[in-house]
Amino acid sequence: MSSMSSTQRVAMIEALPEEMFHYHILTHFDSFDLLRFAQVSKLCNQLCGDSVWQRLFEAKFPLFVEKTEETLSEDSYQERYRRVLFGKVSILLQLYDDASFNAKDCVAHWDREHDYYHVKLSYIRTTSQYANTLLPHHIHVRPRPKMLEGLAPYGELYIPPLPYSEYFTVGEHIELQWGSGWYWWKGVVISIDGDRMMMAFTHFSTTSTHYTETAIYGKPNSFVNGVRKITEEQLQVWKQIYKSKGYPIEANEEFLKSL
Repeated sequence: MSSMSSTQRVAMIEALPEEMFHYHILTHFDSFDLLRFAQVSKLCNQLCGDSVWQRLFEAKFPLFVEKTEETLSEDSYQERYRRVLFGKVSILLQLYDDASFNAKDCVAHWDREHDYYHVKLSYIRTTSQYANTLLPHHIHVRPRPKMLEGLAPYGELYIPPLPYSEYFTVGEHIELQWGSGWYWWKGVVISIDGDRMMMAFTHFSTTSTHYTETAIYGKPNSFVNGVRKITEEQLQVWKQIYKSKGYPIEANEEFLKSL
């Protein structure tokens, strides 16, 4: 883009479909100013058809799309945008707790002044610096994983659809549903033997009793529950967290040789 002349840039913009042109103009507005502009300006209402508001809404609030489809399906996208911006819609999410190296369930709504999420942890016995607070912008959030079946001691249980030996591979990064079911630890598979799978959790020292945990397929206990695959995007978030805290993301080679 920087190598293009001003004439070329203007020509490229003029070639955009009208709806796309309007969308790119309006993305430069502050969210609150955009709504105020829409309230008082006939021009904005002419530019902002519902399809433009849909694009603006999905770009600004992607994690709210599914919830608003369920609960606000009869509302315009401009109204959905307004309600989410002003904190009128709450959703279930998980936050990446960079202090305790786990992902936690939370209820979140948007805070307009902070321009990010305000969260309250779902599990009231949880202690965390993010228990009921405005999240710092460097803290990532994600949709809550879809549970497959059963119940953990205090919530839903995630059971992989196939035995571990058919679903995971040694060296794969996974998440373990720990304890109450509200926590997910990032781990790495270090061995699979029939229905038993051993995982390493590298934010612990190799001398810690928690450095490795073993899950038995279909037999959760009070500590080790479900295990799930993670996406490449989720792994990249974990890598950022581990790197920022100075922890290795992979299992210790010397420890693996000692098994």
